[in-house]
Amino acid sequence: MPTEVTSSPLLFELGQYDLNIEVKFEEARGYYLLTKKSDLDKRKLPSVFTNIAPQGQKFHYDSLDLCKKNAKLRHSLNEIYVLSFETITTLIDDVRVYIGCLYKVCEGIAMLDMVPIISYADNRSLPSHVVRR
Repeated sequence: MPTEVTSSPLLFELGQYDLNIEVKFEEARGYYLLTKKSDLDKRKLPSVFTNIAPQGQKFHYDSLDLCKKNAKLRHSLNEIYVLSFETITTLIDDVRVYIGCLYKVCEGIAMLDMVPIISYADNRSLPSHVVRR
């Protein structure tokens, strides 16, 4: 769990309800809260919690503040995607201008890489030493 959530005042506010509350994260849903049904002892969850859904032995829910923070996170993430896309598009456009030169450089390096192989094969074919019998 990121430190931004653990040091958030939201968790301090959740401590006032005297419940064992876990904070979980799913990419599609964002942050949400969990409480075991056995921890409630026949009590109802406070009205500040919304979207209460029982799943197995736990209740999944969130609060209005948590929904707002999830919306801010989604907005920030979308902004990062847009800025990253713009940066990468600009980079590709800048590199595209030099792609012909880069191809020629790669071709030259490949040719230089083949020179030792050809010279090695050529040296092997010449009788450079005498074998004694």
